[in-house]
Formats: sequence, structure tokens, C-alpha cells
Amino acid sequence: MKKILLGAVCSLLLMGAAPVTLWSGSSAGFQLTWSEADLRVQAGSQPASSLFPPLPKLDPDPEFRCEYEWGLIPLSWVGPYLSYRQENYWGCMKTAHPGSLTEFQVKDLRAPSKAVSLNQLFPDSQILKALLADAVVIKALQKAPNKRKYSSTSELLATLNGLNGECEYYFGKDMLTHFAFHHIAGQQVAVRIGLSHGCEAARGNLTQLGILLPIPPALKAPLQQAFNRKAGFLMGDFETRFKDRRSTRKHVDPGMKYPPY
Repeated sequence: MKKILLGAVCSLLLMGAAPVTLWSGSSAGFQLTWSEADLRVQAGSQPASSLFPPLPKLDPDPEFRCEYEWGLIPLSWVGPYLSYRQENYWGCMKTAHPGSLTEFQVKDLRAPSKAVSLNQLFPDSQILKALLADAVVIKALQKAPNKRKYSSTSELLATLNGLNGECEYYFGKDMLTHFAFHHIAGQQVAVRIGLSHGCEAARGNLTQLGILLPIPPALKAPLQQAFNRKAGFLMGDFETRFKDRRSTRKHVDPGMKYPPY
């Protein structure tokens, strides 16, 4: 009997421990499973799909090989709208230094290939008003050559995009597609917008804008369910419960030589 038990233990050690499941739940007809190894979504009886990006194609140059590492952290899940933080790192032969990019990703799980923007969910005028009250935006607009009024978020984003000069963050024209729902404040929802780095010296940096928006009727029930942990989750709660936890994945091209730089 002792030999059998010892053999079983050895087999488990050789196979490696199974990835720890951090959270599993459902919302809007989808199932989400988050483990240390993956972040997977399943619709009904269909096969589950990973949210990790596909592996980059191998470069035809045998002297250009890379190593990659990705990290995924769920941020919020309200109805079908899933937001997560994606951390990307890569280091390649023949390059001066490694690269890194951190950003918020948002998916409508009903149509995951299409971008989701805040102004699809909230009136544009409300988003504009909230952005103009944000400290980071106010500071950036002080550098604008002409002081003006803005009638839409597209006008504001065009100005901010032209003012990009900070190293820590970058106002992209698509920045309204990089958001998460943080918490509920009365009849409003706190939204975080993630800005990636603005120069290579700050690569991997992420700056968050925080705005408050009136809750639209279509999001009232899903937000309340996420707040109550009945379906989905909100960023503020999830950050507290799962601090410093993430799914990670690594890949090394065959023929990679160290040190690569």
C-alpha cells in the first residue's frame, strides 16, 4: 500500500499541480473561469475560449528570436461587457531593450471581435462633461494653444491626441474603448479609463482616469447584479479580493539565445 501511495504522489509531482482556479461565475448567458494559467469564456455548450492573445508568428530570420510573457487580470464584468487588464512583455534578439505594454481590454462577449466604446453605453455629452472634470485631462488641456469649448468627445480626443507629450501616459483616439466599471456611487457608476505609456522610458506604465457617469437604464440591473456578486463583478471589489493575482503565460521561440540584447 505504501508503495502505491508513494507512486501516486510521485506521479502528481511529475505532472505538476493543476492551476489554481481563482474565480468562476456567469453573467448574461456566459461562463467565465479565471485560473492562474488562463482566463476562459464559454457560451452555453460551446467550447471555452481563452482570452490570451495568439502566439506571434516566428520570424523567418533565425537570428531574430523572442521570448514573451502575458498577464491577464479581470477588472469588471457587467452584463455581457467584460473588462480585463492585459500585460504584455517581449524581449528579442537584435533589439536594444525589451518591450512592455499594459492596457485595459473590453469585450462584448456577444460580439468579441468588435470594439466596445463608452459612448455606445452612455450619452456622449455625459462622457464629455466627466472627462473635462478629470485632473489629468485638465492638466493636459492647459498646454492647448487655443482655449475652446468642445461639443463632442471626438473633438476633445482629437485635441488631447495632438497634445501628447507626457512620458507616463498617452491619450489615444480609441481611449474610450479601454475602460472598466469600478464601483457604484448612488445613481452614478465610477469608470476607470486606462492610458498606456507615452514613451519607451515608461514602457509598461498604466495611468487611470477616474470619471463618474449617470447609470443608464440598460445598465442599471446588470450593475446592481455585479455589485451584489450575483452575476459578474466590479473592479473595486475584485481588486480587493484578488490583489496581485493574475493569469500568466510564457512562450520562448525555438533558437532563442541569452542574453538577447
